[in-house]
Amino acid sequence: YHKIRESDVECVPTCVPPCSNGKCVSPNICECFHGFADSPEVANQCDAVCDPSYANCDNGTCLAPNYCKCNDGYMFQNGRCVPNCDPACINGECSNPNECACLDGFVKN
Repeated sequence: YHKIRESDVECVPTCVPPCSNGKCVSPNICECFHGFADSPEVANQCDAVCDPSYANCDNGTCLAPNYCKCNDGYMFQNGRCVPNCDPACINGECSNPNECACLDGFVKN
């Protein structure tokens, strides 16, 4: 615990290292802000949480609560990182970055 500069009577907990995306509630114990959870790797760090029903970050990284940064070759669409094909697939679906899978009855030209 340490004293607050402006106060001679109030002491607050100290977290070392300081809490990231959370509040120090007891010595070296952080309470994560809404949308964040304890990091399994780093002490006193709270990592962003992406709820798969809103932001499925397979093929990407959760950077902020329910916000994904998609890997190269993917784009965020309808709540998930999906492969991107440029040019777009005609009579097929983009199955991997710049790779089209033809619909039944169609072949690649």
